[in-house]
Amino acid sequence: VTYSAIVNLIQPTGTRTYVTVKIGGVEAIAELQAHDVHTQGEKVDLSIDLNRALMIDPANGKIVG
Repeated sequence: VTYSAIVNLIQPTGTRTYVTVKIGGVEAIAELQAHDVHTQGEKVDLSIDLNRALMIDPANGKIVG
């Protein structure tokens, strides 16, 4: 699955960068290579591997599924 999103938050950690985006109005965190994104507000094209995706219930913090 591919999706284009606007980066709301960038969290560099060295070799990886975590970005917060909205997908369907819901906040999601994506793991990227260190230099894949440079500025907040930047548009990124994400390839989502549904076999590795986790969904967390915001009401109780537990993993769904």
